[in-house]
Amino acid sequence: MRFRNVWLAWMLMLSSLDAAELGFEPEDCVGLVLGGGGARGAAHIGVLKVLERERVPVCWVAGTSMGAIVGGYYAAGYRAEEIERIIRAVDWRDVFNDDPPRSDISIRRKQDALTFPVDSEAGFGPDGLRLPRGLIQGQKLSLLLRRDLSGIEYGGDFDRLPIPFRAVATDLVNGQAVVLDRGELAQAVRASMSVPAVFQPLRVNGHLLVDGGVSDNVPVQVVRAMGATRLIVVDVGAGYLKEEELTSPVAVSLQVITALMQRQTNVSLASLSAADVLIQPQLGDIGSASFDRAADAIPLGEAAAVAQLQEIRRYSVDAPRYAAWAKAHEPRPAPLTRVDFLRVSDARSQTAGLVERRLAHLVGQAFDAATLEHEIGRIYGDGRYERIVWSPVHEDGRQGLSIVPIDKGWGPNFLRVAFTFDDNLEGRSGYQLSTDFSVTGLNRYGGEWRTRVDLGRQTGLGSEFFQPLGEKGQYYLAPFAGFDTRNQLLRANRQAIAEYQVERYRLGVEAGWDPDPHWRLYGGAAVGRNWIGRRVGSNEVPAALGADYSRVYLGLVRDTLDSSDFPSAGSRVSLRHSFFLPAFGNADDGQVLGLTWDHALSRGRGTWLYGLRIHSATERNQSLEELGFLGGLANLSGFGDRDLVGDQAVLGRLINYWRLDDASKLATVPIYAGFSIETGNVWDGVEAVSLDSLILAGSVFVGVDTFLGPLFFGYGRNSDDADSLYLSFRPFIRRVEE
Repeated sequence: MRFRNVWLAWMLMLSSLDAAELGFEPEDCVGLVLGGGGARGAAHIGVLKVLERERVPVCWVAGTSMGAIVGGYYAAGYRAEEIERIIRAVDWRDVFNDDPPRSDISIRRKQDALTFPVDSEAGFGPDGLRLPRGLIQGQKLSLLLRRDLSGIEYGGDFDRLPIPFRAVATDLVNGQAVVLDRGELAQAVRASMSVPAVFQPLRVNGHLLVDGGVSDNVPVQVVRAMGATRLIVVDVGAGYLKEEELTSPVAVSLQVITALMQRQTNVSLASLSAADVLIQPQLGDIGSASFDRAADAIPLGEAAAVAQLQEIRRYSVDAPRYAAWAKAHEPRPAPLTRVDFLRVSDARSQTAGLVERRLAHLVGQAFDAATLEHEIGRIYGDGRYERIVWSPVHEDGRQGLSIVPIDKGWGPNFLRVAFTFDDNLEGRSGYQLSTDFSVTGLNRYGGEWRTRVDLGRQTGLGSEFFQPLGEKGQYYLAPFAGFDTRNQLLRANRQAIAEYQVERYRLGVEAGWDPDPHWRLYGGAAVGRNWIGRRVGSNEVPAALGADYSRVYLGLVRDTLDSSDFPSAGSRVSLRHSFFLPAFGNADDGQVLGLTWDHALSRGRGTWLYGLRIHSATERNQSLEELGFLGGLANLSGFGDRDLVGDQAVLGRLINYWRLDDASKLATVPIYAGFSIETGNVWDGVEAVSLDSLILAGSVFVGVDTFLGPLFFGYGRNSDDADSLYLSFRPFIRRVEE
């Protein structure tokens, strides 16, 4: 019993000593090299679990790409099981989607997505068109890394981390390896895994950085330069594709890149000596992009390390010495507990003032990383920024936040293009090409000028200046002007009797309040002139009509849909009431009420979308502004877009669609198949409305959620014996004013 007590006392005494006091020398420690390999790099965690079980003290770490992530966490003081929990909990599909959930994006952007459902954009300016340098900006990945790695005290020097660390990246300009040994740990790790063309490059210390795998995928010499004489090297490279897999230009390009990377890797591995251990996990078909299977690589990495236990145990130390090493390498927390001040940099953003206003309410509050990320996500969701970076600041006993909003590098002027097409199988077809030009950052508080040009069925030009107002930009003022012209069918007794050319001119201003991302209350006033002229058709209808109009309107929108393209949950209600004013130039007085409602319910892969649309004018007058339109896929299928026109319109519909692809896969293009059942009609005058005259319609379709918006190919037919083929990028959900 006495011996056991003495032994326990000796253990406790040893555990209170640091590594230096125990006489740790470079030859007592191991340098750890963690290579790049994308999702395959999760195997590093399995190796770390074995090193910890075998009591192998690691005194230097360097990593590339995913190896930099695992190595950065380990160097910051996280143990293998903690890193494993983090990796398993990550929703990689969400991390690789920069946008916040649709429920968190601004109501303005939700409205824009319905009018112009195109996610991709290009910048434009005097030097021509500019495209993003990566498909993913890495906003959510950066937030994840900062959440976990920003609470460690190391003074910006990676040698002062619990374990000295290096991250390897590549200078995109000259192709040389850049070894990051200081600065922000989260930023260094993020830079190291900036896969070219996938992630946006990061600018760090004057270098434009991409993935370190391009220049040094297994950084053996980096760890040697840190002082290590014995190395454990983990190589998780994917290797070459087989000849039968080289079936596309993309595959060939990847093979060339792999060859270049492997050449440097071979040089690094050839430099290993008998004192070093090389571990190459057999990861089978887990590819570098298979992040949905990243957790599967962990036990495979563990198995590869267990297979070399005899070699690894050469570096093991006894329990007391390992306990002392572990204590000496515990993290030194520097948590942010409150927000005493806020600093928003305007060095890389023209709208820093708007960001400052929207985050000002955090000052004086207890710090909560989830709250901060949520607020940053909502701001990022406005679509103005490439990234929004935060970091803690400690000075003079005060704690604060440094916020760096970074405007999109391909802006501030943006261009989007959309296209639609339909054919009625009887020789009548139409197309619509639309372009949206946006000039952003016109002032510190987010003013922007947007111009839209339409060609095809409808030709027009419209322009709007949008200015956020209020402490958080929750109010707005938006003057607008424009004109458009299109050909419009006129039907009577289920037959087309004429086709008119319609011209509309408008000038107005709108103001509104967006209390949260779900609601908008707005009002506006507009004046304009409409003109119609008969192109072909019966002489029994007027040859030409023209009228001025003036109106004021009030409206509200509540939008909780999870997607504007293929919603699976939530609802959207849009209501607008317009008043026409003869005193200001309108031909007649009158009112128009418009309502749209859509609600989505899902179970498994299937979704039901219920919808209702009502348009009702209380008085007949000469203004085209009183008219409602129906026609198009799932909008009284069988007819062409806006083929039916009247001052009364009703549409009820039920749409069902099923997702065909495997939604569990990380990289997939969503494909749907479905059908719709609809009923509705248009009438001239309230007295003409009749249930007996309702038209039944239906459609079948295939839809693809593309970067250009939702693409539909479908066929529709109705009880008026009209049918159409559709090829369209137009979403099911429409705004009340359409």
